[in-house]
Amino acid sequence: MKYFTLLALPLLLTGCFANYRQSVELDLLPEDSAAQLSAMPTARIGVIRNNSGAGLPIVIRLKDGLVETDEYARWLMSPDQMLERELHRTLNTTDFTSVRLTGNVLTCEFDRSSQQAVLEVSFEARKGKHFKRLKKRFTAPVKLKDNSDAREQASAMAKAMSICYRQACLAAADLINEVNKQNNSHTTKGE
Repeated sequence: MKYFTLLALPLLLTGCFANYRQSVELDLLPEDSAAQLSAMPTARIGVIRNNSGAGLPIVIRLKDGLVETDEYARWLMSPDQMLERELHRTLNTTDFTSVRLTGNVLTCEFDRSSQQAVLEVSFEARKGKHFKRLKKRFTAPVKLKDNSDAREQASAMAKAMSICYRQACLAAADLINEVNKQNNSHTTKGE
């Protein structure tokens, strides 16, 4: 029995370490938005919700409605927290009498079949009794490879999702501008 244990031990140990994969944490890539901040509309960021089903682990959509989570590749923050942070980075949030923006992350995942990062959000911008809503899906290409370097794959995923979040923030800025325009046109008409 002692000899069997000594012979089996190397086989067991190599099996334990053969599938080792280093875990990585992903974050969105920051934009150099200081120069653009003055051109962005002002907004108060309200509640941003996450109804995507995604949390910290990366979600990868397979086919036929199946999804898998990658416990070795995780976001630094949840999708709603990332959206709120990116809105604060993108928009001018210093004026508290401006449009109030709320949002909801509906999808935050990587689609293996289309090789895309997918972010779907809904926003509501409100100023007084004037409001507008937007629901939109943003995508960016990303190569999802099965047996690739974990850090290289994570970097590509973070870059692609950063593009999606940036597009969502710019769409929110357009929505805020529409509400401001709607409010200003009613104000000048004497409403």
